[in-house]
Amino acid sequence: MKYFLHDSSAFQDEKITELYMNFGYEGVGLFFTVLEKLSLQEKPIKTIVLKKQLNVGKKLEKCWNFMESLDILSSNNGETFNKQLLNFSEKYMIKKEKNKERIANWRSNNEKEKNVTCYKSVRNTPKDKISKVKVYIAETSKPKIENANAMRTQCERNAIKESKVKESKYIAETSSAESDEFDSDQWVCSLMEDKRKHVQLIGYYFKEKKLKFPSKKAGSAEIGRWSKDAIVLIEYSEEQILKSFKKAKEKHPEMWNLHTLRTVINEII
Repeated sequence: MKYFLHDSSAFQDEKITELYMNFGYEGVGLFFTVLEKLSLQEKPIKTIVLKKQLNVGKKLEKCWNFMESLDILSSNNGETFNKQLLNFSEKYMIKKEKNKERIANWRSNNEKEKNVTCYKSVRNTPKDKISKVKVYIAETSKPKIENANAMRTQCERNAIKESKVKESKYIAETSSAESDEFDSDQWVCSLMEDKRKHVQLIGYYFKEKKLKFPSKKAGSAEIGRWSKDAIVLIEYSEEQILKSFKKAKEKHPEMWNLHTLRTVINEII
């Protein structure tokens, strides 16, 4: 045994206290040294051999006899042992044999062809690196939403995001190309011929409202102001948009705008 049980309150034991009262720390030290020898052998030791190893003379012989009288050491058939330690040693040996048997069974069940004690590396499963493109494709490939209003809302968000950069470029281009002499009506007509549908719609709105701009910079600013509403409106048919223009003029002759059209067009559908 590599160790034996030694309670932290051992010095408070009545028998150990008696040993200390009669022989001091010398007697206590001899007792625990004997226990160390017995636990190392894991069995009783011949008394004569043990006394020789510990150099037990006449003085310590009295201490030895006193320990036997207290029954903290025992001698039988010329061998010395401690009853409590011997009991612990027997339990330890039983537990040791059970552990050997359990380990042997485990090894036999997990025996390898080449090496019984081979080491198998265990690690976490590597993370699957999915690109944002794949995620986007997976999401866009999902079944379409049947609700028309929900689809229109999503289209509005996507269209607004895609148009932000284009709008800023367009405003920058029109601002930089501004000349000293600016023809507002001609510029509005050019908007109605633009490739982008929402810009065409804004140009038509400027024409219907008979708006005049002092410069391209001012007109471009108005395009940015009404782009969000125009992007939403171009999702409807041309017929619905024209009807909404007409109805908006009738309901709000002086105050109508593209935002008003978004409200009116839902009443037409």
